[in-house]
Amino acid sequence: MGIASKYIQVYLHNVGIEAFGSNPISSARNELSSVLGKIDEDYLWVIGILWGDYGIPIVEVFAYNGIQRNKWPGNPEVFYFQFRSRQLVENSRSLTCGDGLMILGREEEFRRHKKTLKEYINDAPRFSSGSIQNYL
Repeated sequence: MGIASKYIQVYLHNVGIEAFGSNPISSARNELSSVLGKIDEDYLWVIGILWGDYGIPIVEVFAYNGIQRNKWPGNPEVFYFQFRSRQLVENSRSLTCGDGLMILGREEEFRRHKKTLKEYINDAPRFSSGSIQNYL
């Protein structure tokens, strides 16, 4: 089944990018598609941050929900999933990195100035922070 959200923002971190092989953007897209198919819930929108750790591809999924249509922009609930080599890590001890937190903060600040979810997704610029400079 997998995530049904059609609103997905994705960032590829340069740290450990070699985990995604000689064509990292294509490989990262494949990793993301694979793991999103393993999450059996629907969310309003998703932000993915992909990176590598000692040759292991990591996909972090931040899935947003909990905003009623008439309460935009609201204060969304954020659900976190971490995958290593396409396997879900239950109760992960780590939650992204400082660069990732900065990206998430910039995304949220930008979102709160938009009138609708669709406007946020369509107008969203891509941010960079530290070694996160690539996006899919």
